[in-house]
Amino acid sequence: MPADSISTVNQTIPRLILLASAGAIIGGILSGTPLQSANDRSRWATVWSLIHRRTWQIDEIDQDPRWSTIDKVRHRTDDGAPFHFYSSKPPLLSSIAAGVYGIQRRILGVDLKRDTLPVTRFTLLLINGLPMMLALWMFQRLLLRLNLSLTTQCFVLLVAGFGSMVNPYLSTLNNHTPAVVSLLICLVTIVRIQQQPQQFRSCDFAITGLTAALLSCFELPAALFGITAFFWMLKNDVRLTFRWFVPAALLPLSAHFVTNWMVTGGILPFYAFFGTDKYVYVHLGIPSYWSHPQGLDSNAESMLTYLFHCVVGHHGLLSHTPVFLLSVWGWCRIRRVKNHKGLPGVMLVGMITSGLVLGFYLTRTQNYNYGGNSVALRWMLWLTPFWWFAMLEPVERLMTSGRGRMIGGTLLLVSVATATVSLPDPWRPSWIYRSMFQAGWIDYRTPVVPFEVPRNSVFTSWPQAPGTFGVWKLDGADHSMKLVSRGHRSLNGHRVCEVEVTFSEDYHDVNRIVRFCVLLDEFETGKPVADWLRVLNGTTELEKPQDWLTQLIQGLPHPRPYAAAGVRWYQETPDSTGYRCERAASRVSIEDQHLGKCWHRCDVWYCDDVPFGVLRWKQTVTQKSSRDVVQVQVWSILHPR
Repeated sequence: MPADSISTVNQTIPRLILLASAGAIIGGILSGTPLQSANDRSRWATVWSLIHRRTWQIDEIDQDPRWSTIDKVRHRTDDGAPFHFYSSKPPLLSSIAAGVYGIQRRILGVDLKRDTLPVTRFTLLLINGLPMMLALWMFQRLLLRLNLSLTTQCFVLLVAGFGSMVNPYLSTLNNHTPAVVSLLICLVTIVRIQQQPQQFRSCDFAITGLTAALLSCFELPAALFGITAFFWMLKNDVRLTFRWFVPAALLPLSAHFVTNWMVTGGILPFYAFFGTDKYVYVHLGIPSYWSHPQGLDSNAESMLTYLFHCVVGHHGLLSHTPVFLLSVWGWCRIRRVKNHKGLPGVMLVGMITSGLVLGFYLTRTQNYNYGGNSVALRWMLWLTPFWWFAMLEPVERLMTSGRGRMIGGTLLLVSVATATVSLPDPWRPSWIYRSMFQAGWIDYRTPVVPFEVPRNSVFTSWPQAPGTFGVWKLDGADHSMKLVSRGHRSLNGHRVCEVEVTFSEDYHDVNRIVRFCVLLDEFETGKPVADWLRVLNGTTELEKPQDWLTQLIQGLPHPRPYAAAGVRWYQETPDSTGYRCERAASRVSIEDQHLGKCWHRCDVWYCDDVPFGVLRWKQTVTQKSSRDVVQVQVWSILHPR
């Protein structure tokens, strides 16, 4: 084959891989679901507030359950000012996204809350997609310049385009993907400068300064690399460093500190105040999530266990993407890399930086949550380009033999498969995590304290004071139910509470009034409803109630105790004081003459602060065969205070 034909082939195949990876990036973003987690909702809430309310405060949009987030802080400018909610994330990225959204809104008239899907996808294409494609193109050009074999170029491009855990995060607004882009472009430029020491270009120094600073803004621990890049460039050319690198770096750094000052009133981000009253507070009677973190966020494993899962466990860098074993091999062979100027330095810096970052997070015992519910160890994702460069020399050696190509292909295949199955939603446990959980090896769920006394009814208290009442409304209908306690008394040797229940339509038309008694001794020992529910026949005789009344009180067609489901907080309105509720649920199997076998489930919000101890309950009927929900009824208390 002629030399020019070989050159054409060498360029065509990598370009086809780039084209395919660009298609995967665009497809992943366009198929992604917006507002996937509290993490990106926190940033999108800031975007909406900046454009629609001209403020960094997210109080208003946080009241919308679809946009609400736990990644927020309560902050005030001075001791006399009112408290407001802000995103806990550094504000620079949200500001950039707000600028993109503002342009869309002005030109197209779109609205982020109304047109969430198209707005978020277009914004992410500009912030995540296009920069990532540009960075991969620059990386491919550098690989060609390094005179690597065609198989090595293709292998590494496949890893970068399809085999890393960066890809799943491209469909969400997060700081990790722009950080990866910034580092990759920065490293490409640094190596290019080292490759041509006599042909320094001012734009290369400007690009290095800009991307190194952007990286430091997106990932605060990366500030160490920003300083390293400065001295790296200083060693190459002092004049160009101060003339181009420094001014370019000052642009994002200035934007970062100015926006942070506008939000926090200082240079420290809200991250620095974790564990203080900005994160731990009580608002409208409701404690913040970080007052009592749940699940992974309350993890208290040892350092060795945490290290294991960070490297080869359920969030492991090597268990999810074993192709990076080649990067570890490359770090072990740094001294043997002699043919590529600049590459040994990048590999050494990458190895040291990766170790320091991992060590830094191992010391933060209060944050042993692996980055929360996510498919990867996301706070180390920004280091990924270092690992791509570290594998170049090992891949070059590996691709020279059939056995080596088989080993490399297997590592690549597993990595691509893991990244691919994680694409739909990066904010969920990975397949390794789920497998270990199902095997019983891990369980980070916060233990639920069971009820001391079995609960068989939607009602948990029977007021002693006569006249105590509560009214519950059926959501979506004009039906209401009012319970009035007539007090406790002794009847036929039983200690009872007499209750009157009134069923109404339109809150005025009374359809039925029923009086029943609760045998308090049987109720307080947790017996089934049928054992303690009675109706009065006259004034002294107690009889078994009709089935419909028993089912109403127990919330289910058949008796079955309720299982505790943990503590939740409920607000009647966004501005009202919250109620502490004990969630519980139970379900029974029923046979419907039309639908066949169904599940009847009842979810209850028990609350000691309201009459009769129940704030609301929800009854759901689901067909077993199709799993279709065929009926939902929700009873909610009216005017609890």
